[in-house]
Amino acid sequence: MNVNWQYPTNDTKPTRKTTTSFVAEVDENTTSIEIVPTAASSGAKITINGEAAESGKAYVGKLTGSSTRFVIEVTAKNGSDSKSYTLKVRQKNSNQVEEPYTYTDYDNYTDPFYPDAPGTFTVTQYMALFSDTEGAQIKYTVDGSDPKTSATAKVFDQTKFKAASGAGGAEVKELITIGADAGDDWDGKAKQTKVELKAYASKAGMEDSDVVTFTYIIDRMSKMEHKSRLMYDMDGMKVWSVIDYDSDKMYLIKGSKGALLIDAGMAPAGANNLYEYCKQLAGTENIDVYISHGHPDHTTQLGDFVKAGRKVYINEKDIPMALTYANDKTVTKDDFTCISEGYQFDLGGVVLDNYDIPGHTPGCMMLLDKAHNILYSSDQLGCNRRSVADSLTLVNNDVRVLLSSLRIFRDKVTALEEAGEIDLDKLVVWSGHDDYEIHDLLGHLDTLITAAQNIVDYGPETAMRTSVRNTGGSDGASFAGDRYANGGTGHFICMNGSKANVLAGEDYTAVDEQDKKYRSDYSGGMSGASRAVQGVCVRALAMSGDTLFRFFERFDQLV
Repeated sequence: MNVNWQYPTNDTKPTRKTTTSFVAEVDENTTSIEIVPTAASSGAKITINGEAAESGKAYVGKLTGSSTRFVIEVTAKNGSDSKSYTLKVRQKNSNQVEEPYTYTDYDNYTDPFYPDAPGTFTVTQYMALFSDTEGAQIKYTVDGSDPKTSATAKVFDQTKFKAASGAGGAEVKELITIGADAGDDWDGKAKQTKVELKAYASKAGMEDSDVVTFTYIIDRMSKMEHKSRLMYDMDGMKVWSVIDYDSDKMYLIKGSKGALLIDAGMAPAGANNLYEYCKQLAGTENIDVYISHGHPDHTTQLGDFVKAGRKVYINEKDIPMALTYANDKTVTKDDFTCISEGYQFDLGGVVLDNYDIPGHTPGCMMLLDKAHNILYSSDQLGCNRRSVADSLTLVNNDVRVLLSSLRIFRDKVTALEEAGEIDLDKLVVWSGHDDYEIHDLLGHLDTLITAAQNIVDYGPETAMRTSVRNTGGSDGASFAGDRYANGGTGHFICMNGSKANVLAGEDYTAVDEQDKKYRSDYSGGMSGASRAVQGVCVRALAMSGDTLFRFFERFDQLV
């Protein structure tokens, strides 16, 4: 079975397969199969169900019942690019209940990816169990005991529901928490927690499934340290991902002239100096810091850069929030360099364009590297924290602000592609918490827009569901699409927010009015004269009631 290419028989060119999940059927007496994984290039690492496998050589996989899943993961030589394939092997004519499994779909980039495959992680994981036998009951334990006999065994609730209007999407009523060790009893030192989750499925009139074991290791960093990995080293540019104990993703970008760190993480007093860490990593003192938004997990160590005499770039609207959380309480608003839409960083061979996208906070910003097709989105397009079911906090922000800015930003990147400035097929998005890259930016934006639009159209009580993490004063989550549609490939996104104020933060009655407000502020990449013309046109347009979508089409032609 070739999982990468489809070779037609009619002499047409072969095409790359888009699916990553496959099913094979074997005789009921078969007890094992051979899998021969063959990587396209040397230096790649391959694992099958967590075990190392060698490219081009047979791996013997034992069948564990009527249905056995094999997860084949390939990691490129650079250590960062990876892809997973799932092979499900079914035995014919079996009366055995299909064993529980965790859901893994790395090819669906708009999903928060829960539940996820077992493995080693830096933060608490949230996962669910499923059986393909309809009506089967799943029992599990997390203490390593046998769920068939243990007094600690629990039943996992697989049921889910939709809002009557369909606006709320689907919801898992329960997730299993793996390694919740970040509470008050954690002393902040490096800590490793191993959890063995065991489960089986049963149904009246059928043979119970075998007991399956999922091993998770939560390898928490010390609160005082940072870790990094080189993500990009090409064309005179280097990019490192720098993480802290909260798995906050910062990005250190180095060009020929200097370097810029995106966000300043979260660490307690006495933690290792973030500026000094980046200086050693990049081999230069010329490092400034860019604060994408004011939340504490992105601002805490900005004081390290102020003390070193470096610049701290921020949107003016998020300064009060950043000052609240900065690790140096002597920092004042005068220590910030305020920027907004249209600001450009030139690091020498690396040019980063700044975009305003309010919603997650009032002053949210993102950086786009057009030449290298990379968007550094921080939390502005979602902060899923791998396997955690929340995306975009809306605790103190009107969802219409977010909806408007998302729609406008989608228009902007589409226009950039039409102008030949970016290639959306190659563009990747590196976010503030996820371990993976978002490749389908437009699809991701459309899913977010749908979620926000659902809240506006149907109201928070209909379109918002209880958040799994329930952080930051949240009492709901907006779901777009059905996570379980089409065999588990349906788009799913949620917005962690407060139902009470998610539509109460701004005095606007319609999204179009919000669009007018934010589009009238748009000035990125225009000359002063163009901005003046636009300002006059926008004010006239607001009175005429015309739509700004049609206006900008005409305005671009005029300019």
